[in-house]
Amino acid sequence: MFFVGSQIPVLLLVLAVPSVVLIIIFYFLLRKPTDEGRKILDHIEGFKWFLEVTEKDRMNFHNPPNKTPELFEKFLPYALALGVDHKWAEQFFQVFKNLEAQGTPYHPIWYMGTGFNPANPGLFGNNFGSSLNQAIATSSVKPGSSSGFGGGGGSGGGGGGGGGW
Repeated sequence: MFFVGSQIPVLLLVLAVPSVVLIIIFYFLLRKPTDEGRKILDHIEGFKWFLEVTEKDRMNFHNPPNKTPELFEKFLPYALALGVDHKWAEQFFQVFKNLEAQGTPYHPIWYMGTGFNPANPGLFGNNFGSSLNQAIATSSVKPGSSSGFGGGGGSGGGGGGGGGW
């Protein structure tokens, strides 16, 4: 079947318009989470809110948890992942200050270093998060970069070949 020069653009238009419409429809459909995904996202958002609310807002909870160093440590990784580590750590300022006044300053067992300051736990969260990000960035290898192994050259050329169709 031969097409005349003017029929090719018409055929392309007939095929392209429905394709573009389908792409636009699927773009919006694929961005919408499923019902189960929406529930999970809502739980994450609620947990993030829990981590960053102040003491005044926390009184609205029916049974607010006691602030302890264990609670701080338990939820610190989640606070770091959700970007609310500074607000989470600030809520424990008085707890750490009271422990220091009692003669038992808090220092996490799992943390080696001098970066934890009970007088400013928010700074610890920031320092810890940035140190973690830096460690991850320096330990990963960029695509296309060399791995440190060298290679030798190849050997000489090949022979001819012939033949044709």
